[in-house]
Amino acid sequence: MPVAADGLTRSIKNPITTYELERAFRRLRNGRAPGPDSTPAELLKYGSELLAQPLTNIINHGLATGDSIHLGDGILLGLPQPIMPAGQFASLRSIVLLNSIRKAISLVVLRRIFPKVERFLSPHQSGFRPSRNTTDTVWAHRWIAARAQRYRERFYILGIDLSRAFDTVNRDKLLPVLDPLLDDNEVRLIRLLLRTHCSPSDSAIACSHLSRAIQVLPEVIHCPVFFLLFTLKQLYETYASQLNVPHDLLADMIVYADDADFVCQSAEIVP
Repeated sequence: MPVAADGLTRSIKNPITTYELERAFRRLRNGRAPGPDSTPAELLKYGSELLAQPLTNIINHGLATGDSIHLGDGILLGLPQPIMPAGQFASLRSIVLLNSIRKAISLVVLRRIFPKVERFLSPHQSGFRPSRNTTDTVWAHRWIAARAQRYRERFYILGIDLSRAFDTVNRDKLLPVLDPLLDDNEVRLIRLLLRTHCSPSDSAIACSHLSRAIQVLPEVIHCPVFFLLFTLKQLYETYASQLNVPHDLLADMIVYADDADFVCQSAEIVP
């Protein structure tokens, strides 16, 4: 469910600037499906010089006065997994269509919090980070395989799908994770983004099988960086409170997004 408004009626110390929003508009991608407001990204992208200033004023005024800033509800679409056979909608992947203005504000927030997020994330995490990709993960596994073959070493690798282990990101639990990392300005902007509600599309509601399946879909979090922060925090807490092993498992990990591989040289210390 969306988080509640913070109830504050004061300006943020570092308000959004016209330059920030204009730069975010120009980063929007062409040819993407618009959100519920039917505003294409191209309109904001190529009209950024005219639209950035008034929209910046509206956002900052809403934060200062406590007026509701409604960025639009997302439209939740449930599509069958590509690898699943046709039939009952037993396995779905969710796609959320968001308003382009909301996407632009997300880009502004992500650019602001990037340095702090980078310091918190594990260096082993290769997903959703600039200049990092699956190549890092593949190279690490190939390097381990080469060592095992050349030096006859034995490695034990335990793979965990963190999205299944932690199910989903609870928005109310996410905010306490962000509070120690970010300042008040950044948390207020993130809270604004997390107030978005996702509603199933009309076509999904019309289909009884799909409608029932959507009712049990996990809550959608619109920014993968928030998912990384949440799962890493949960992983640290789990390791500290529940795992009793004589080895720092978190120091020997290969992680891409929600796929984590623990690397050990003894089967006895694999949790």
